[in-house]
Amino acid sequence: MAVDKLERAYLKPTKKKYVEPFVLIPSEVLNSPAYRDLGYSARSMLIELIHYYSGTNNGYIWISPGVLDARGFSKNTATKALKELRTHGLIYMTKRGGNQRGGCSWFALTWRPINRIEGQFLGQFVANQYRYWERDDKIKGGDIGIGYPNNWEIVDKTCVQSTPKEIDCNTREGLKVNLQIPNSVTYKDMPYIG
Repeated sequence: MAVDKLERAYLKPTKKKYVEPFVLIPSEVLNSPAYRDLGYSARSMLIELIHYYSGTNNGYIWISPGVLDARGFSKNTATKALKELRTHGLIYMTKRGGNQRGGCSWFALTWRPINRIEGQFLGQFVANQYRYWERDDKIKGGDIGIGYPNNWEIVDKTCVQSTPKEIDCNTREGLKVNLQIPNSVTYKDMPYIG
């Protein structure tokens, strides 16, 4: 009869409290240069992928095209967002899906440990790959065709085409371009290949 009150509390069956599922992104990921460089569609795609991460399925997280359509992603936007997440090192494609192979592609979050199952390709997987990402100003798809031609290569205007036979613009490589074009080209002038 002299049972301790704390000991009696352990003997009572406890009901598990229901916890609403949530999306958890570590501060290290949010503060990384790779995440800060993402576009808004890639950020929202990352949240969708983390939404389907259950804690035991990293490496085979998948989202069907129907779910993406219901969530407001077009096919092109989803493809670009997933490609951007892969190039920034935040996700890794462990299995390629599609029409020819059937099924969806599988993805892994690079900051979580991978749960290995049959059919995954992990040959080039690098844990925390977003840490090693560096911005490449030479190749930035979002800025192509935008802006003024400040840095465009200027053609030397001293090169004047005097005759249609040969042009020498004194380029750096010393290239000579032969622009000799016949006056009339018809299908009868072309050789017969049979």
